[in-house]
Amino acid sequence: MSDINEVPQTPGKGVFGFLEQRRREIVDAQVLTLEVPRWTSPKLLIRFGPVDHTILKRGAQIQERVNKDGSSAEKISSTEIDTNADILINACIEIVAVLPNGEEVGVGPEGKHTRFDPDLAISLGLPEGVGSRALCKEIFITSGDLLLASKKLGEWSGYREGAVEEAIKGE
Repeated sequence: MSDINEVPQTPGKGVFGFLEQRRREIVDAQVLTLEVPRWTSPKLLIRFGPVDHTILKRGAQIQERVNKDGSSAEKISSTEIDTNADILINACIEIVAVLPNGEEVGVGPEGKHTRFDPDLAISLGLPEGVGSRALCKEIFITSGDLLLASKKLGEWSGYREGAVEEAIKGE
């Protein structure tokens, strides 16, 4: 067993300062990079942080309510896509393009780093005021691509496969 004196000490906090700093480093390193399907020239990458449980739970509750209230299949499907888009939007750190030479650039105006925000809408040539959900649906060409990205993000965030499936489907 190691001696406590071998663990780096932080003035005023001792070993606990080291743990605090190390935890911050670990949290900052938690980034999942997903390639957006069907985008090849340029290739688009989205970087995500872990899914916030509140967002996952809220999506599951909304979907459950729509499934139980006798909504149409179209409404159920639309809600499923919307709540999964919310998961991706809230966990998004940045969206970048990969140029043919391998250089990564932001997809906002003048190469600015962006998320699902007005700068992305400008870059996609969409009208002012387009919401984050609509932007997410524009980036993911098919609903299946959007749902798969949400599932991958949920599993990477530590949710067991069944829990992610339930949240995605609203069960």
